[in-house]
Amino acid sequence: MNNDSFLPTGSILCPRGGCRVLDPRNFSGGVDGFVRIIVTVANIGTYVIGALAVLFVLYGAFLFLLGGDKGREKGQKVIVNAIIAICIAALGQTGIQLLINVLDQVRL
Repeated sequence: MNNDSFLPTGSILCPRGGCRVLDPRNFSGGVDGFVRIIVTVANIGTYVIGALAVLFVLYGAFLFLLGGDKGREKGQKVIVNAIIAICIAALGQTGIQLLINVLDQVRL
């Protein structure tokens, strides 16, 4: 399955010609369409988790640098937890790609 098929393109919601995933004409109604929707939602979720984790690293660094002794402890905990979240998001993205590859080979 090509990753380009998940990129939004067009119409009002997607300015370059229509969202392939959201366009009802491209939804086959079968298992393939259902899997495509689930994979798209999972991709969006992992990107959101990764972006939030990066913001929390910045917040933790701010606390660590400017928060005094208590801020250093709290900032350190926030940074460690954010790095764990980034690792989980990366593993989730890897798992999604693995699932896509397995499903593509099964469908041969």
